[in-house]
Amino acid sequence: MIGTQESSVTVASADCPVCGKENVYKRVLTFHRDFSSTLEIRITCKDCGHLFFVPENKLDIHRKATEEINTEYGGVEVLYDMN
Repeated sequence: MIGTQESSVTVASADCPVCGKENVYKRVLTFHRDFSSTLEIRITCKDCGHLFFVPENKLDIHRKATEEINTEYGGVEVLYDMN
């Protein structure tokens, strides 16, 4: 929702296997786990730089505070272009 401020948004993320840092893959519009694909998603850890792969159906779907996303990623809008 562009132009409105939400207190939290639903995101798909995975933890880095090297440093354990959460890496948001993208924003999802529903909380339902509708990822059934085993296609592997390539993620580069934003903390340590490690490149790792996660099956799409293993991404963690959860709510994350908008303030936290603004701090870590520079805004919710950025998450739409992260694919």
